[in-house]
Amino acid sequence: MQRPYMPALGAAWDSGLTWPEASIAILLVMAAKLTPVLVTGLDLCLVILASAAMVTSSRPLPQKLFMVVIPFLLICLSGMLVGIDADRYSYAKDIWYVTNPALTMCAGFVLYRASPEAGRGLRAFVIGGTVLGIFAIVPFIHQPALLMLRANDIRQELGTGDYAPVLALTVLFSCRNDFKNMLGIPRWAARVCMLICLSGMVLSFSRTIVIVGFIGLLAAVGVFARRAWLKVLIALVLSIIVIASLRLSVDVNSSDVKSTFIGKLARSFDEITVHEYFGERDRNENWRGYETARVLHEYSAFEPWRWIVGRGFGAQLDLRLWMPLGENGAPMRYVPIMHNGYMYLLFKGGAFSVSMFLVSLWTLLAIGRGSTSANEPTTLICARLMQGIAISLLFTTWVIAGAFNKVDMYPYLLSAGYLCGYLTARSAQ
Repeated sequence: MQRPYMPALGAAWDSGLTWPEASIAILLVMAAKLTPVLVTGLDLCLVILASAAMVTSSRPLPQKLFMVVIPFLLICLSGMLVGIDADRYSYAKDIWYVTNPALTMCAGFVLYRASPEAGRGLRAFVIGGTVLGIFAIVPFIHQPALLMLRANDIRQELGTGDYAPVLALTVLFSCRNDFKNMLGIPRWAARVCMLICLSGMVLSFSRTIVIVGFIGLLAAVGVFARRAWLKVLIALVLSIIVIASLRLSVDVNSSDVKSTFIGKLARSFDEITVHEYFGERDRNENWRGYETARVLHEYSAFEPWRWIVGRGFGAQLDLRLWMPLGENGAPMRYVPIMHNGYMYLLFKGGAFSVSMFLVSLWTLLAIGRGSTSANEPTTLICARLMQGIAISLLFTTWVIAGAFNKVDMYPYLLSAGYLCGYLTARSAQ
């Protein structure tokens, strides 16, 4: 017998973990700490089993999920056809890069269908994010001297940080008025989780993580809701003012300042702005911008038909120099993927692939915006979270390959699929 939908979750469910809830938390930790291929394999198993169950059941197929996923499949089909003669290894990796986001969102949708109670799913993302927040804090407890190092040195020692604590913090902040009913978590435990996730976020010393956290908080308070774009504009202007103020307060050309978190934040626009690059130092310090410049230069030299479909899967960008970008610092001149996910799509799949990706993100955003006027608290929270996730993917695809990053945005993609299942089910009701 199908369990009825319960708008007030707190008293209706037991405190034990269901297998979908446990799966979400475990997958978040595995994606951050184990090989990405293993997690992709687990996602694939979930989707295959769920597909078989859907075909043999009378439940309707998820049409809106198809609208999110099909653009990735079209990108994949186009890239495979155009790059059919490319190097097999690079060709296969591009297939993985493009299909992995769609597969992860499908896995999130499957986990929702297996346990259609939003509170349980949100709690699972909190649990997984809190565990990874603890992982981020423990090294500083064992080695307090790490706090005396510069941001660059800490990141080289510990890595670039995880995004699951940021998502968990966003979920907790969204449910701040009623942790017990929304998440089934006592207030004291929720506050401890918030402190752990916030600490993990800060100790990552990552500009992107901080900005994604800021986007999540804006979404949680409804800044991206309908008819609220003036608030978005104000937030954007304030962000630009903050970065401009930092540039005035520090010497952005000093090598000492460039290695600190404040210095890197002040130079954020410099690193991604395309300009003429003079010398090795200029290219190294503004690598993301240099990659983008190389893609745009190559793209402008394409034959007109390739402006639409790109070079195809397996194509590699000529950097015109050797850089230690391979495993264990191996020098590379030709790279298969770029930091800027839009440039990656433009180079491999042309304007068609970039357009398809934006259609997918717009669909996620529209699913969220369609429920922002809901009176039921859980639906409103999930709608706002979906908006924050869509905008976070839009932003991170520009700076860290986002949806096409092997592991970093896994929590956001998994949660996008989960929330897509919940919000489309509520919309149908």
